[in-house]
Amino acid sequence: MTWEQVVDSGLEKVSHWKDNTTYEGLSLFKPQRVDRMCTLLGGGAYDLHLKEWFSHFEPSQFLILTMPQLLKSPKAITDAILEHVGLPVNQNVTAMEVPKSNSGGGYKRMENAEKLEAFYQPHKQGLFDLKAAHPEAFYETPDNMFRL
Repeated sequence: MTWEQVVDSGLEKVSHWKDNTTYEGLSLFKPQRVDRMCTLLGGGAYDLHLKEWFSHFEPSQFLILTMPQLLKSPKAITDAILEHVGLPVNQNVTAMEVPKSNSGGGYKRMENAEKLEAFYQPHKQGLFDLKAAHPEAFYETPDNMFRL
């Protein structure tokens, strides 16, 4: 099975679920929610997962950040994580360079990339909506904004 076939199959399943059920009232801790959300595509719908977790735990207990933020400021991010979990920040530690795993030249655009982008667009917006509602859970500084 090609990657494109896997994505198309996942999009078809998610479309069926969206047409035949609602996520409202389902819990991550109930089997039907796990079946729907822990699929290849559903696992990346972070806004839905975070909404569920925020309903069980105080949002300030989370520190949500992105890979671009880490790549931009690895030392600042490491310090923020240590501070968030209550560990001392070691000022003598220098930032190690985060290796970039994608050289930027070896990948071709998937045929169905537009379908994936369309699928995830409302979930990306959902993350920004959560950030607006719970800014304390998201890492952001003036020089390292939360972005996807």
